[in-house]
Amino acid sequence: STMRHLRTSRVADRDKAAADLLRADAGLEGEPVPGTPDHGFPLRPLAASLPGEDVVTADPLGERSEVDQLLARAREQLARGRGTEAALTFRQVLEVEPGHREARVASARLLEAAGDLEAATEHLTTLLRAEPEAVDLLVHRGELLGTQKLFPDAESDLRRALKREPQHAGALHALGVVQLRKGLPTEAAPTLERALAADPSQTATAYALGEAYLALRDLRAAEQALRRTLELEPGHARACHLLGRVLDRQGRTEEAAQMYQRAREGGR
Repeated sequence: STMRHLRTSRVADRDKAAADLLRADAGLEGEPVPGTPDHGFPLRPLAASLPGEDVVTADPLGERSEVDQLLARAREQLARGRGTEAALTFRQVLEVEPGHREARVASARLLEAAGDLEAATEHLTTLLRAEPEAVDLLVHRGELLGTQKLFPDAESDLRRALKREPQHAGALHALGVVQLRKGLPTEAAPTLERALAADPSQTATAYALGEAYLALRDLRAAEQALRRTLELEPGHARACHLLGRVLDRQGRTEEAAQMYQRAREGGR
């Protein structure tokens, strides 16, 4: 059967197969791309794959399709932190069904975590050919393009998303970060304000807003945004350090020293 063929035709050296797939010799231990909000993808820390294939998805009556069985296996591998194995299983899904949305999005996130942003972007581009106005795909690809400093393409995706959902917090955040990276804090600050109003729980947005106001030399607004960051995430060491700089510029040296010390201690 096709399933038997898929099982028996796997590359014996799994680590090499994963490296070829992900184009990352170090496996899947790269840190996630900074400065982007979490869209709820249940991706646990990607440990090195464990030997063997002991993830069994029961289907005693044989009622599920081949794709469904592979997806169940991949989800379980992700849940167990076996990102390398999950990547290979998602690839098998795509061999059977190249346009499978979940498999391509998951593959993109695994590649993003591995630091291969170009390959991650290709997966989303494939999906967008079929769903050109899908907001979640546009936002995700816009974030990736922005991180790759492909700013015009990133803005195009994000503005298309915002045309459909003007208060989309993720799109606003990503656009604000792109504007900040382009050296346009006058545009970034109001965009990030809108993003934080749309979702006040986003630590990354509050921090980026602090950066934007510091670039504008609005020290009071920068302090407010950074204190908001630390309310959301007290252990945010970069926010502690940046707040120290803001306080220094205001001549509040003792408070600044306390923030620098807190940053050195990891934000505690």
